[in-house]
Amino acid sequence: MKRFIYKTEITVGLIVGAILTLAIAGSMDLFLPLDSGGWSEAIRKSIHVLFGPSWENVLPLQIAFGMIAFLIMAGLGALIGALFALLISGFFRKMSQHMDKHGDE
Repeated sequence: MKRFIYKTEITVGLIVGAILTLAIAGSMDLFLPLDSGGWSEAIRKSIHVLFGPSWENVLPLQIAFGMIAFLIMAGLGALIGALFALLISGFFRKMSQHMDKHGDE
């Protein structure tokens, strides 16, 4: 299991997946229309539902919820990136073996 974690393609997949996920999630406010709201509005509504209307404008709570949301997204993006990198690495490894085996024919 330890060898599996330290593969280069897994590490690169984790990093690239997390960065791409955060870049896409962070830029959503730029591309969505202004009427649909954004991250701050979604976090404010979530706090309103969970804790009530008196807590929805508390900035530390908004920051904490925002950080939790972004950490969850980054974790899922990193996991998907690692799986994709492992899939691509396996594909090219099999192609290389196939080319080495049938290259002389």
